[in-house]
Amino acid sequence: STTLYIEALEHLVDGKTDLAVTKLREVVQLDSSNVNAYVQLADILRKRNVIDQAIKIHRSLTIRQRLTKEQKILIQTSLAKDYLVLGKTRLARESSKKILELDRHNAWAADFLVRIAEDENDWEKADDLLSTFEKSSGDKDARRHARYRMMFGRSKESEGDLEGAEEDYKQAITFDKTYADPYLYLGNLHERSGDLEPALEHWRKFAELAPSAAKQVFERLEKALFQLGRYGDVEDFYHHIMVQNPNDNRTGGCSSGERRSRKGNGNCG
Repeated sequence: STTLYIEALEHLVDGKTDLAVTKLREVVQLDSSNVNAYVQLADILRKRNVIDQAIKIHRSLTIRQRLTKEQKILIQTSLAKDYLVLGKTRLARESSKKILELDRHNAWAADFLVRIAEDENDWEKADDLLSTFEKSSGDKDARRHARYRMMFGRSKESEGDLEGAEEDYKQAITFDKTYADPYLYLGNLHERSGDLEPALEHWRKFAELAPSAAKQVFERLEKALFQLGRYGDVEDFYHHIMVQNPNDNRTGGCSSGERRSRKGNGNCG
């Protein structure tokens, strides 16, 4: 049965799922104690959207006697994925927590719980969970914390709490100064309040950090520069963006006004 199981895994690696299923069925018929083969077979069923059968197999394995810690983790990992496909996040969380009870340093289970919170837009829970797991692992994901703080700000901004939103955007930057998005939203906030100079500063920083996404601020930045009477700075801005991202030809080095005046021929010369 060991040879058959290895052949089944080879078929899986080669993308020959039907052959893998055939081999796995042979394995479990010859050796019903091969837990890994059952798990693999049920995983394939989940991927084929035969989710009820997948869960039935995975759950039946949990009541087996003399399972090793590794096997218990393998089964609960598959169950967590099964439940998530069904949208049963409470049960998916329970399976992940069982994994962490067996191995408190299990990175997959920790990340799985964080991602469930992210999917539910529960940024506070995601932030708390990530912080807890980081204490155990010793690692620090600054970008992720910055994103959560920025999302706090987005929520506050949508509720009209502009001061709170600004504070969160600034805090996001303290977590990760290279994260572009908070600069974009800070610029938008300043524009909204009529503070064009800081708006320009933040938009420039956003464009510098994310040149391929800089087109989001082109028209706003041009409008602000024109309102401030700084017409010559428009060309300097586009030149700077082209230097930062020379392979992106979407601007052609032109301002939107220049592009319109050229009737779309893409030539600013």
